[in-house]
Amino acid sequence: MNEAEKLLKYFDRAGRMDERLQRRYEKELISLLSASLKEVKAQIALVFEKYGDSVSYAEMQAYNRLKNLEQSIGEELAKMGKKANGALKEAIKAQFIQAHDFVGYAFENSVQVGIGFSVLKKTQIDAALLNPLDRIGWPVRFSDHINVLNKRIRQRIAQGLIQGKGYTAIARETSLGFSKTATQTKRIIRTEMHRVQTAGRLEGISKAEKAAERLKIEVYRQLVAVRDDRTRDQSLQVDGNRARKSDGLFKYPDGNYYDGPGMTGVAEWDINDREQVVMGIEEIPRKLRREEVEADFEEWQNRL
Repeated sequence: MNEAEKLLKYFDRAGRMDERLQRRYEKELISLLSASLKEVKAQIALVFEKYGDSVSYAEMQAYNRLKNLEQSIGEELAKMGKKANGALKEAIKAQFIQAHDFVGYAFENSVQVGIGFSVLKKTQIDAALLNPLDRIGWPVRFSDHINVLNKRIRQRIAQGLIQGKGYTAIARETSLGFSKTATQTKRIIRTEMHRVQTAGRLEGISKAEKAAERLKIEVYRQLVAVRDDRTRDQSLQVDGNRARKSDGLFKYPDGNYYDGPGMTGVAEWDINDREQVVMGIEEIPRKLRREEVEADFEEWQNRL
């Protein structure tokens, strides 16, 4: 296997690592939502247990019973939202760092030359949290989802009491509300982690390109689509496209040039996108060819 083949194989491995990282944080977020759903349903169940399954809306209005329940549910959702927001931030940072660092690891192990790859600065990591092309931003969007969930639960409880529905019906509606929020949360984490996967790789590729120039290695940037039954037409159209040499931008179906996947500012392309940016080797000087000695990624990363 030559250097070019090794490098592309490393990027294939990077894609699988990123998928595992995403699934790990998705699972963590869904666990937070599930725990919150359990707590909210327990609070609702306690009311029906205390006042009976046929308790009326008027009875719940008395003595601020309904108001207290709503307040208690609101506090639980706020607590869950704060934890989930923190997990989302952690996920985005972890993906940005992993995507960036793995480029250096892949390049050094492919060409068997140390390039003095440097770690990301804290300011760069913090800046990666927000998408400059998204005027609303995921923190506001996620907060809105939690507020909508709270409003939906309050409405379903009130309607259930007015219509004489018992705990089972109201609990079912509550679960449906959480299910919708879970879907929205998955969309946020997938979209944002994919965006910083691209951003991290581009930052790493930029450093590797400078090293390649010093070593007289000819390299290129390329888009690679995930090909399966969920692949979009847009992804198929850009699959294999190489970046423009002058500025490293990629041409997309609308004829315009963009940084890369998840960073176009076009919602239908960026949301739940799965294309990846990879770095390839066109030509390498013969004198650089040497016996391969592969380092472990975590050990290599710890030496940065």
